[in-house]
Amino acid sequence: MAKKILDIPKFVEQAEAPRTWTSWIDCMYMPLFAEGDERSTHELMGLSGFAFRLQMENETICSSSPFTFDWQNVFAESMLRLGYKSRFYYGRFEGAFLPHVSERFPLVTSNREAIEVVQQHIDSGKPVIAFDLFLPEFGVIYGYDDDAQVLYAMDVARPEGAPFSYAKLGHTYSSILCVGGIAEREEIHEDEALRQALAFAVNHARGRDTYAADSYTSGLTAYDVWIEHMSKGPKTIEPSILACISAVYADARENAALFLRDVRCPEQVKPFLEIAAEAYGRVHGELKQLCERYPFPHGGKPAVENLRESIENLQYAKEAEEKAVRHLEKALELFPV
Repeated sequence: MAKKILDIPKFVEQAEAPRTWTSWIDCMYMPLFAEGDERSTHELMGLSGFAFRLQMENETICSSSPFTFDWQNVFAESMLRLGYKSRFYYGRFEGAFLPHVSERFPLVTSNREAIEVVQQHIDSGKPVIAFDLFLPEFGVIYGYDDDAQVLYAMDVARPEGAPFSYAKLGHTYSSILCVGGIAEREEIHEDEALRQALAFAVNHARGRDTYAADSYTSGLTAYDVWIEHMSKGPKTIEPSILACISAVYADARENAALFLRDVRCPEQVKPFLEIAAEAYGRVHGELKQLCERYPFPHGGKPAVENLRESIENLQYAKEAEEKAVRHLEKALELFPV
């Protein structure tokens, strides 16, 4: 029987958590650190495309909106833009949560194969990203003990790390298995990685995201759906969920602005990215007002008057984002072939 626990990097222990509201990117820190890669949050958010995502469930303001899409393809492609091939194990038990995600996963009756994948990554010195550990978000597994039948894991509910039973993997909340991480480096030129990230941003904004889920609306049109939900009045809104959604997307747009401002790019492209960065900064400013009105975790008290103000914020945010996307399109036209 085996046991191995990786050292938790000091900078992860000392950094404010979460570093971003997008838990998938927040969890990339440990695997990347193990590779000697210490890129900033906004660079990871930008190149992966998560800085540019906006999606709303069509019927209600739903906490599943930010992470309901084709995980297998989105995660693999986002890792490639960061310069890595990935290896993940996916599975679902009967009655799995997030059907628009898990319907693509093979039906399983045991988590044994998932645990073996975790052990293989840990044995090679690579921390593991996993879904649904201490809460239904992404977290990190950094060790295992066969004798005790436990993993050692951390997420925003247990930032200090704690034992996690083998038996619970895939059975905490979601009945989903998603474990894995970095397999090996895959060289990509920084200009090509940026071009691909901007192409994703534009396609997502224009409703051309082929990995989007049914019954959700993505991109610029998602603002209209969000506004429609807010227009139904306070009785239809769960304050804590509105608070969470607002925080996720405000954080994403702040990272989009920082990424486009700081990224190295061909000289002819830079003026357009600077204008887009300024526009995304205005989007962040509008969405931040929602965060202040409906603070996480309790969400404040949505009322007719503050919902009307929030709708105006969303309208201004959409206008600014439309400007940003137009300039990303112009930038893409100027990339060297």
